[in-house]
Amino acid sequence: MEQQKQEEEEEPISPEQLAEYQTAFDYCDVNKDGTISLSELKTVMQQQGFNPTDEEMEKIIANVDDNGNGSLEFPEFVKLMETKRKTSNELDELTCAFKTFDRDGNGYLDPAELSVALRCLGEQLSEEEVKELIKAADQDGDGLIDFNEFITLMTGQAPPQPLEQQNSTPATTTTTAANLTV
Repeated sequence: MEQQKQEEEEEPISPEQLAEYQTAFDYCDVNKDGTISLSELKTVMQQQGFNPTDEEMEKIIANVDDNGNGSLEFPEFVKLMETKRKTSNELDELTCAFKTFDRDGNGYLDPAELSVALRCLGEQLSEEEVKELIKAADQDGDGLIDFNEFITLMTGQAPPQPLEQQNSTPATTTTTAANLTV
């Protein structure tokens, strides 16, 4: 399974995907200088309905700004978009897993459902260990694991913003200029 995940991560970017990234990059590069500045990226995100702070924008850029110039060149933009695409794919997988293990469909995993989920993932925990895990992961103290708590439990990180479990098929993130969600 780990080897399969590595192979997925090393999959080359298709020419079609690269063309989409170029279109999105060109859209964001308002002054057409071949880079996307913090202010250009922030403006585009605001146009998409997001209201990031300057600090959040600096973090986004710093994570992929290989040359440290404070702006994004096309290869760095591709790196950013690929990171977001992989994160979206992982979230889709976790959403599917949560729905699968939430047998009664109430939006929560009870101890029995979590135990089944962990067994499917190769973890053999006693009933007491499952209760301890729930106690540690259960942020609202209701004795159940909701979707956000499940994401935190499985990834070791809280979702960047609270997520709503959807009753439909998990949405995928597209990276066109009109739908740039970074």
